Amino acid sequence: MNQINTILEVNDIYKTFGATKALRGVDLSLNSGTIHALLGENGAGKSTLVKILSGVIRPDSGIIKINGNEHKFLDVQKSFEYGIRTVYQEMDLIDDMTVIDNLMLAKEISNKFGRLNYSKMVKEINKQADLRGIELPDLETRVSDLDIIHKQIIAIARAVFSGCKILILDEPTAVLNEVERDKLFEIMRNLKSQGSSIVFISHRLEEIFMITDSVTILKDGKLIKTLESSKVSPNKLVELMSGREISKLYPEKATVAGNDLLKLKNFSSGISKNITLNIRTREIFGIGGLVGQGQEDLIKGLVGLLSHDGEIKKGDRILKIKNIKDAFKNNIAYVSADRQKESLILCRPIFENIIVSILDKVSKNGVIINKKVEKISEEMIGLFSIKTANKKMPVNSLSGGNQQKVSLSKSLALDPEILILHEPTRGVDIQTRFEIYKVLRRLTKEGKTIIVISSEATELLGLCDRIAVMYEGNLQGIMEGEKITEDNLMALANNQEVVV
Repeated sequence: MNQINTILEVNDIYKTFGATKALRGVDLSLNSGTIHALLGENGAGKSTLVKILSGVIRPDSGIIKINGNEHKFLDVQKSFEYGIRTVYQEMDLIDDMTVIDNLMLAKEISNKFGRLNYSKMVKEINKQADLRGIELPDLETRVSDLDIIHKQIIAIARAVFSGCKILILDEPTAVLNEVERDKLFEIMRNLKSQGSSIVFISHRLEEIFMITDSVTILKDGKLIKTLESSKVSPNKLVELMSGREISKLYPEKATVAGNDLLKLKNFSSGISKNITLNIRTREIFGIGGLVGQGQEDLIKGLVGLLSHDGEIKKGDRILKIKNIKDAFKNNIAYVSADRQKESLILCRPIFENIIVSILDKVSKNGVIINKKVEKISEEMIGLFSIKTANKKMPVNSLSGGNQQKVSLSKSLALDPEILILHEPTRGVDIQTRFEIYKVLRRLTKEGKTIIVISSEATELLGLCDRIAVMYEGNLQGIMEGEKITEDNLMALANNQEVVV
């Protein structure tokens, strides 16, 4: 890399927490006006490195150079002075305040009477937004009323408006759909064109090739390699991060077709309409298409989260599902895409989250039977290899991947016949994906039927035995066998005719 353009250098950084070696001689070089990916599985050292650059923690040894100025460590103030800003996945916005108040926090403009001068603050915000090419929502809106992409935009705008030169984005796309992601990428490209440098952390490999110039891979606290994004393949990235080829990420598919189990006839829910399909025993059935084409409405109607018309049959029996409890009673379990808001009680222990949906099975006369709780929670922790010191640890102490495993465990504890998973590997690393895929395939071999709704084409293609593709609420076709190809999936998702 050209030394003249280098804005940040990290040389031979070590950091140990007790007996854990979080970083072991890590190097990183960041050029001005570039987007640099930082990749690695959970525990690879990414978060530790980000906290060192942000001044939150101090390295044991090593050198940090910023614009040629050498430091053994940065404190928060020094990091801020150098223009380093971090936007975390859990954004630190104040929900009860308006957009303008969040953007001007600690930078408020007052009039001569000491009152906030909102007209001047609005003028300053609009000036900065125009300069940076950032389109903001209504400034009078409360942050709590914004959708996730606009919250991301506000968090990034606040960082950029405060003199940001190096922007670190930690999993910014984990909860975004494709349209929202593209809006974010447009902002990132604008910032790059204006000379800002961006460190981008993501578990979605396709994004690395869409937006970044270079990539640094960490594993077990060590630097594995730094490469130009255009000169490395997805397969090579997976191999460098996890030690396995991408073709070995997915377990073998079912070789024998099962019997029809779940039958939908003229089923409509939300924007999905007149869907007729059969889902078989012992299969992983995928539902795909471009984001917002009715996949989510279809499954929410199926589990009683949305009202529906049409017929649901399991075997020869017509099901009446008006709410999620009805789904549970019919041995259908559902795992939400938003584990933090809709699935988990983050402040409560792991074991409580696992058994919260089966309290009737682990209690007698209203009294919890500890032996049953312990047996089920230990089984689930073992099944998914949840990494924790013990089952009494709060869920928010776990990594995102292990939180997802707890979310899956909670639904699987119901011992459902049909398990419906919405974005089952959103925001988790390669190794965790491999572990989850392996468990899902094992469950089908034991007799369960699994339905997967995913916005990631590679996941559907690699994992599923059959794939239904939606377009504008309609079922475009169902692929199976040799017809499961990326070309066919994309064609159906874009309303093109394919023989399946």
